[in-house]
Amino acid sequence: MLTNQVVSLVCAVGLDPAVGVLHQPGFGQPALALDLVEEFRPLVVDSVVSTMINTGQIGRGDFDEALGAYRLKDEPRKLFLNKLEERLSTRVQHPVFRYQTSYRRCVELQAWLFAKHAQGEIDRYVPFTVR
Repeated sequence: MLTNQVVSLVCAVGLDPAVGVLHQPGFGQPALALDLVEEFRPLVVDSVVSTMINTGQIGRGDFDEALGAYRLKDEPRKLFLNKLEERLSTRVQHPVFRYQTSYRRCVELQAWLFAKHAQGEIDRYVPFTVR
């Protein structure tokens, strides 16, 4: 989910999502989007998953197993997507611009900052951190 959003944002700022810095390019692999996702995965996705498991909102019975793969059942998946949306809407202070905005907007700002750095308009790219 987060990767798909980042692919759209990377394209919107004029960069090729397949050409990354940390991840190797590969057929159909959005390497640059995956690079930018790394900054937000623990803060957004992992946080939602950990909270849902620790508070008992999802458990073993909420998964279907087929061919050695596990997939959330419909209702738990809807709950997860709602929680993910809530997390993306959470407001935090952006480390570069120093104003409060949503995680979703922070992802967009990071894509924009990376584009400016890649085009030589700013000297360095500052990764997203919350502290």
